[in-house]
Amino acid sequence: HLDDRKLAGTSFATSEQPDHSTLESHFPLFNRNHKLTTIKNYTFQAQSNLNELDLSSPCLQVIEPFAFFGLKRLNFLKVMNSNIKVLYNDTFRFMIILSVMDFSNSRIEVIEAEAFAQSRISKKLLIGNNRIARLQNNTFRDLKKLSNLDLKNSEIEIIESNAFNDLINLVYLYLSQNKLRSIYRNTFQSLAKLTLLDLTSSQIEIIELNAFFGLKSLKLLLMDNNNLKIISANTFQNLPQLEYLYLSNCKIEMFENGSLNGLISLKNIYVQENRLNKSYETSLFSDLVSATFLDSRQSNISRIQPFTFINSSNLVIIFLNFNYLRTIENFT
Repeated sequence: HLDDRKLAGTSFATSEQPDHSTLESHFPLFNRNHKLTTIKNYTFQAQSNLNELDLSSPCLQVIEPFAFFGLKRLNFLKVMNSNIKVLYNDTFRFMIILSVMDFSNSRIEVIEAEAFAQSRISKKLLIGNNRIARLQNNTFRDLKKLSNLDLKNSEIEIIESNAFNDLINLVYLYLSQNKLRSIYRNTFQSLAKLTLLDLTSSQIEIIELNAFFGLKSLKLLLMDNNNLKIISANTFQNLPQLEYLYLSNCKIEMFENGSLNGLISLKNIYVQENRLNKSYETSLFSDLVSATFLDSRQSNISRIQPFTFINSSNLVIIFLNFNYLRTIENFT
């Protein structure tokens, strides 16, 4: 058990032993009803064998730098539903987490640039449902083994160009329900192993050229429910492995010629519920040689120009219902 002398005045208790088949032994847990407001530095330095630590409580407001020093075998750290506003530099320095760190549903406004320096999280970092606003350069420094990052619904407005540096093994990135407005060039340049990017419902209006540069392994891009209006030429040119593209209900009025260039692996494209200007450009689908599914329902289309799908011989399903089509022209 933990040394209670370091937790004087708290309501620490040992929880019932949960069933985690991946863990070799049982482990103590904090009681979620604790009244702690501050976790002091070096609080856990003598607990090197601790496997799970749950500090979730609305009472918790501050975690001091080096508070978790000495925790090198932790599988789970949970600090959910707290009133923490800042993750300070050195908060997690020298800490090793084998599975999951969860700070979701809190009030975090700032993650300082050195908060994760010299720490290791092997699987998931969950920071969704916070108030972060800005991701600074090198926010996730040294998290080279991280595979899953959840930042959904965190009021993020700006992602600096090097915010995701060091996330070289990240596979899943969730940024939905934020306030991004713009995706700037090279935002994801370090994420060569990313396969899923979720930008759904993030108030995005502008995608800069080369915004997706570096995402050479991406297979699934979710961008439904944004405010894009125009998809510019070469927007997706750096996504050679992309298989599924979701752009439904994005208020899109026009796809420029070449806007889908480079999507040679794309199988399914979802562009329903948009506001297209009557028709697609003739060459729009010219690179979609692998596409098998197109959903363009309820998109204000009144005409399909001849040869629009001439290079899309693998298309098996096309949904065009709830548009304004009266005639399908020859050679479409």
